[in-house]
Amino acid sequence: MTETLPFWESIPLEELTKQQDVPLVSDLDEIAALWLADDDPDELLRHLLTERSERRKLGENKEKIGRR
Repeated sequence: MTETLPFWESIPLEELTKQQDVPLVSDLDEIAALWLADDDPDELLRHLLTERSERRKLGENKEKIGRR
């Protein structure tokens, strides 16, 4: 049985891949084949960045209110 590490403890990426039995990908076309043809990766990135920005603004506003 694999030893459980504390949540915040970092381990090298190579060790994590071994623990999770992640296969090595040597051809990016293998990964690209999993992507749906009608999904726009640029649109996904735009969405993620917009959502992250909105969450940060909410967090900053909460901090300002808490300091009053």
